[in-house]
Amino acid sequence: MNRKLVQIIVVILALLFVGTLFKGLIKLLIIGAIIYLGFTAFQLLGKQRAG
Repeated sequence: MNRKLVQIIVVILALLFVGTLFKGLIKLLIIGAIIYLGFTAFQLLGKQRAG
């Protein structure tokens, strides 16, 4: 019984850890996407002004 409880706690902690890592990765991806879109938009505007 006690061992099973420990296993459940370990699994929950592992899931929480993976969840926080995943949230961090999603945040990084969103930030990266925003920077990339901003950069490409800036380049397009520059080309239009030059043209």
